[in-house]
Amino acid sequence: MKYLVMWILFAQVFLGTVLQADASLWNHILTYKANYRYPPDQNLQEEREWWARHYDVMVGDPDIKNIAPNSRILMYLIDLTIFQSDKYPHYGELQEWVRNNKSNLEDCFLHFSEDTVIGTPQGDMFIKGSKQKKPENRVQTFIWDSKRWVVNPKSKAFRTYFKASLNKMLLAGKNGYSYDGAFIDEHGSGFPDIKVNKGGGILEYGGKRPAESVDAYNKDVVSFLRDIKLENKTIIINTAEDTHDNCLQRALGADGALMEALITPNRPSNAMIKSWQFIDRLSGAGKMVVMNTQGNLGIPEKYDKGAYQTVRDRTEIFALAYYYMVKDKENRNVYFQIGVGWDKPFSEQWIMAQEVNIGRPVAARKVISQGKDRNKSPYTVFGREYEKAFVVMRPKDDWNYLVYNDSSGIELKLPKGSYVQLHGDGSQTPVTRPVIIRNADAYIFLKKSSK
Repeated sequence: MKYLVMWILFAQVFLGTVLQADASLWNHILTYKANYRYPPDQNLQEEREWWARHYDVMVGDPDIKNIAPNSRILMYLIDLTIFQSDKYPHYGELQEWVRNNKSNLEDCFLHFSEDTVIGTPQGDMFIKGSKQKKPENRVQTFIWDSKRWVVNPKSKAFRTYFKASLNKMLLAGKNGYSYDGAFIDEHGSGFPDIKVNKGGGILEYGGKRPAESVDAYNKDVVSFLRDIKLENKTIIINTAEDTHDNCLQRALGADGALMEALITPNRPSNAMIKSWQFIDRLSGAGKMVVMNTQGNLGIPEKYDKGAYQTVRDRTEIFALAYYYMVKDKENRNVYFQIGVGWDKPFSEQWIMAQEVNIGRPVAARKVISQGKDRNKSPYTVFGREYEKAFVVMRPKDDWNYLVYNDSSGIELKLPKGSYVQLHGDGSQTPVTRPVIIRNADAYIFLKKSSK
């Protein structure tokens, strides 16, 4: 079947009948990338060879396996909406499948049961409601720049079609190489982005509006994700930053989640802790989790270099520390992805510090310091010991606490031992005493024998 890649990011490991990350390129970290856009002047072959040496899992064309035979490649897809154009899921293919299988096409879609006005980029749009399933009553949405119909996740016909289509595409692959699974985008905690300005009752949910039927819809999506699973293929979904229980249940129904734009120094302590708990649940269930940084690493305004050489240096270590706080000790489930800009090759945006082998975690993260800084802001500092390092992190104290300089700093005691400080470029410097940790700050202290 034909498939036109749209855009965005993400993927990871595997349990039971699903592939596992036993052949990771790295002993201490799992790496992931998506490849949707490339700078026009980029030497793509040279870049692909670099990817093969650096990434465990990639979203993109499977024929990269000719230079990276152990790499695991995922296909980019969407599942809960259908483009009103030639993008996947291809509407014509669905129509053909329905005809061949003597199914009802309208069973595959949701419909408005009452007259409804939705918001679109071009202004308000009126959709006639009906107590019968008709094409003109289909629920519609606009995502990015595309007009979509919203799929009925309860539909047995659509589930059967989608699973068969998915299996065919993954096996077909490209140039003789098949895909190892799929990364499915656009999975939040509710309906697709339907902007209802008036009406909005959905026939398939008893005339209830999206806000009133979100939990029932989510249960159907979870069931859909379980139903479309394929043996020996991995399916992960993009839950982005959303840690709502609905997202957790969807990710558990699939083979895991990509958490797009999760990692940033701007995320406050309570939200960061909740994200760690979300990842713990998935990883503990053997699911794959991709932790993705925000574009440009999510550097906050007014962020300064702190105890680092540059602002970016401080931010790169913060991103890695966020990951290491929740990394699984088996190095099988939790992946790290840099949320790259599309104007540079991936090789130029790589964080060199992630190549430094800090070993496996020997303990869970724990609170190592709490109190108030000199600005009276309550803080919490977390620490986690690895075989070759001690990782410390002070999440941002509060959404509204925008002080990141020395005035927010508190003195931190390290465990006994000799350490050096790791920097984003992979360099190491002596530890400055006393150790001061500021608001939204982190360190990776390498034990002296580490290389």
